[in-house]
Amino acid sequence: MGLSAIKTSPWLWVTIIVAAFGNICFGSVRMIGIPLVVKVVMNSDVKGLGLLNTTAAIAGMASAVILGSVKRLRWRGISYYAAHIIAGLGLVWMSRQSTVAGALPAMVLLGLAPPLFGLIWTGTLQQMIPRDKLGRVISLDSLGSFALCPSALGWLAGMATWWAHQACFWPQALSLSGLAW
Repeated sequence: MGLSAIKTSPWLWVTIIVAAFGNICFGSVRMIGIPLVVKVVMNSDVKGLGLLNTTAAIAGMASAVILGSVKRLRWRGISYYAAHIIAGLGLVWMSRQSTVAGALPAMVLLGLAPPLFGLIWTGTLQQMIPRDKLGRVISLDSLGSFALCPSALGWLAGMATWWAHQACFWPQALSLSGLAW
């Protein structure tokens, strides 16, 4: 039932595929890459990581409040994919930093993107999917988006160990931005 609702809209199934790769790329860097770079490259401790994560959280709250106050969101598709590009730019910026202070603007970009993904996507699903199929579609979306995350975490951890720590951001940034483009 849910799969048939997804198949009827190319925008839905393409976006679910893009979101699956986006979650893999974005989530793995947020969980492994940033703490590793803060410790190894920036020579900082948990206070530096806490400052960066707090910056991202404040930016995320601001983007959610701003987007939540919009009466009618036009160009949902463009806005959704622009959020992926914002996340990719944040990852590129983060990969070039060697201090916590220099990474703060990157964390603003990385904090802005997830609420934009979530709010735009949730609103779109609620408008495009019949109420009786919404739960099934959201289940399929979540399965597609999060099923591959554990393998991405292992891949990124291995890459960060053998490669330069900051270089682990580039494949994720390119795939986020490239998929959105």
